[in-house]
Amino acid sequence: MSFDSFNAVYYTGLFIVPGYIIEEIIGALMPIKTYSDGVKLLRCLIYSVVNCAGCSWAYILITKYFTEDDPVYWLLGVLVTLLGAVLLGFVVGLIRKHGIIRDILSRYKIQIENDAPSAWDYKFSSITDKKYVIVDMTDDTKIYGLFAYNSFASSVASERDLYLEQCYTYEEGQPWKPLERNEGILIKWSMIKAITFFEDQYEGDNKDE
Repeated sequence: MSFDSFNAVYYTGLFIVPGYIIEEIIGALMPIKTYSDGVKLLRCLIYSVVNCAGCSWAYILITKYFTEDDPVYWLLGVLVTLLGAVLLGFVVGLIRKHGIIRDILSRYKIQIENDAPSAWDYKFSSITDKKYVIVDMTDDTKIYGLFAYNSFASSVASERDLYLEQCYTYEEGQPWKPLERNEGILIKWSMIKAITFFEDQYEGDNKDE
């Protein structure tokens, strides 16, 4: 195999790029702590090594049936690498999101640090279905709302804004009533004192089944 400037760029890209793709996918599935550039680079390199090892069988098949003179050789190398990175990113991201490894180790009384930077990120990133919430405000008022698919909780540490896609009014002993002509509410983090999550609309002894 000849090794020229094109080859150098190509193989370097196949080794380096996957790690960044995997890191970004993991971060999209579950916010992770902010690391220094050196630590992030090391993490990306480790992911790239694992990705290359996992795709090695495909690389062997490519070199077996194609030569470097065939454009398909280069195209398949890129496709295999990218697909492997996307798949590995989702697998690792979901494992970390659901704490599978942490649960297994906890059975043997081994505790590992959670990658989520805060309880805020941990809770909101774990919501896969709609949740009804009661937001206690710093002025002692309460906001009754729905956090679902079109809602949003900021993952920026300095600005924990919360958008609820639906708001409700509450009267004691009655089900929550959606506010008419309502398109949700944006709540500044500085006004939030506490947030309570429910599977169903709930307040006190009242529950809307």
